Amino acid sequence: MANPNQKQVKKPTKSKPKKPVKKQAKKPTSKSSNIKKMSPQKRQAYLKRKKQVERNRKILGISVAAILAVVLAFFLLFRVAFKIKTITVTGKTSYEETQIINASGASKGDSLLGLKEEKAVNSIKKNLPYISSVTIKKKLPSTLIIEAKETKPFMAVDTTSGTAMVDKKGKVLEFASTDKFKGKITKLEAGTSFNAELGETIFETNTSEKLKKEQIDKAKALKTVFDAINASGLKDLTLVNIKSLNNITMMYQNRLKLNIGTMSEIDYKLKAAAKIIEKENKAAPTEKGEIFLANTKNIYVSPEGN
Repeated sequence: MANPNQKQVKKPTKSKPKKPVKKQAKKPTSKSSNIKKMSPQKRQAYLKRKKQVERNRKILGISVAAILAVVLAFFLLFRVAFKIKTITVTGKTSYEETQIINASGASKGDSLLGLKEEKAVNSIKKNLPYISSVTIKKKLPSTLIIEAKETKPFMAVDTTSGTAMVDKKGKVLEFASTDKFKGKITKLEAGTSFNAELGETIFETNTSEKLKKEQIDKAKALKTVFDAINASGLKDLTLVNIKSLNNITMMYQNRLKLNIGTMSEIDYKLKAAAKIIEKENKAAPTEKGEIFLANTKNIYVSPEGN
């Protein structure tokens, strides 16, 4: 039975969710209606500012068009007006002028200012290996000047393509017999044949990882030897022997043997040799013997027969 003193609790009734009231979007007001609402002073200022903006846009458009017209005019002027009429080659080389001009890629009638100097220089040095340096000058309105300097063969190197004649920078000048130079060339004995490409240095063509380690190591050593010879100023070397990198030797005028030993301190060793040779040439210019340079703390000369 229900207790009369107990209050009955009413179960809450679920209220229905209220539907959201859609706000009516305000209709956009037009600029003309806004202008009409302005005071006369504000309206006048607004119209004045609007005219200024339109004027600035017109000026900007005209300026851009003028700049483009000027750029186009200059481009056409450079391409059309400055045509190559004269090509002059200066410098003493073993090549004919026509060979140098053809190697440059320049022709009469081409645009003078459109010629790419770097491309022309590289083309000349690649196709005419004896050319060591090239300077190209443009003389308006129509003259192209090519200044070329030639290098000389320094060393005969055995390669997979034959005996290569290279200059003091290692650049391959030609493939020929040493007989052509009548003894006025340094012979290299490396104990290996290098890869060689005409117009490229002997060092660049022997760096591939696909080559034998000995060939790569010898090419690196040869580069160091070349740098050391150039730095020392040594001339008249008839032989460079790097068969063993622990026992490097050289011959000066086929009469003085330079015992260099390892590659260690080779710069110092060759500079020391150059000073000794200078003294020996003054005292006994035809004397034969050996110069021991392996131990830099005990460098000495041993005449032949001692």
